[in-house]
Amino acid sequence: MSDYRSIYDRSLTDPEGFWGEAARELHWHKPWDKVLEPNAKPTPRWFVGGQLNTCYNALDRHIEAGNGERPALIYDSPITGQQRSYSYRELRDNVALLAGVLKANGVGAGDRVIVYMPMIPEAVTAMLACARLGAVHSVVFGGFAANELATRIDDAKPKMILSASCGIEPNRVVQYKPLLDKAVALSSHKPSACLIKQRAQAQAELTPGRDLDWDAEVARAEPAAWVPVAAPLETLTVWGSAEDNVWAGSFDGNMLHYDGIDWKVVSPRPGQDNEVITGLWGSSDSDVWAVTDFGSVLHHNGSAWQVAQTVNTLPLEAVWGLSPSAIWIGGTGGLTRYDGTTWTVDTKLAAMTDKEVVAIWGTSEQNVWVAVTGGTILHFR
Repeated sequence: MSDYRSIYDRSLTDPEGFWGEAARELHWHKPWDKVLEPNAKPTPRWFVGGQLNTCYNALDRHIEAGNGERPALIYDSPITGQQRSYSYRELRDNVALLAGVLKANGVGAGDRVIVYMPMIPEAVTAMLACARLGAVHSVVFGGFAANELATRIDDAKPKMILSASCGIEPNRVVQYKPLLDKAVALSSHKPSACLIKQRAQAQAELTPGRDLDWDAEVARAEPAAWVPVAAPLETLTVWGSAEDNVWAGSFDGNMLHYDGIDWKVVSPRPGQDNEVITGLWGSSDSDVWAVTDFGSVLHHNGSAWQVAQTVNTLPLEAVWGLSPSAIWIGGTGGLTRYDGTTWTVDTKLAAMTDKEVVAIWGTSEQNVWVAVTGGTILHFR
């Protein structure tokens, strides 16, 4: 523990030296000019001028080091009974072909792609394929409600959506394609293409002119090479009440605000150092809520952020509400409700102690939907 404390302390007192040493363990196509530019806007910039590729660092370099036949991904599904191991070489080849499909459909560095998939190997392939091209991916929980998916489509404005025909739960098959179709119909932004992985448990009807069959497209694709990038890898959570009032959480724990002209870092932001904002929701400009991976619940009253609650320092993933006196938060510790005065653990999830809440949405206190790990979606009435 003493070693951990000294290492942690150095990361705070000498961030440039600490993270500069750590970053040298990665492959850089172009080394950085400066480790940290703390005064950059809207957030401090790390490894300024540097270029790398996350997919290359995850796969290609291990093959080049002679580890191509070692396991890179092990898939073990207790629901379907399927088990499979992918070597670094197999996974790299699958990723390169899928990246070739994306590239053939106009996806390149800086473009956005939504990944709306069940927990199957192709979901990992999808994220790595985006990284290979320098595209920014946004993961939406598979089986999420159509209107919530539509909101994320309008937020991310993806060039493509990668999905599957269905997800599989212990007692049922969840059809993804009807949810995707409805979400695209509801959204203002329309993706140029949707790539669908057909699963044996349910075959989806493809929409001509928009939908593509995953396996057929991969079978005729040309593998895409990795490209050096200096761009984001993934988008995180965003909420706003208007075009000139948008809040966003970033990987380094900063809270960002857009006033219609410029993005600004909100400082000081309460909570612990290096907390990642994992969920945002608001009922108005003066009632915005955020949750973090350290278990903090933050509230903005229109003038400043403050810590509203700390939930046993457990990671939180989701926040949703109806009004300032009806807020739900969720994460590793289950579901907690706020009535405007008191935080109370919701007993509806008491029997699911091994599950983690990842999303909450509803229209009233008698109509609340909760998504938990394992692909389960619960409906409380």
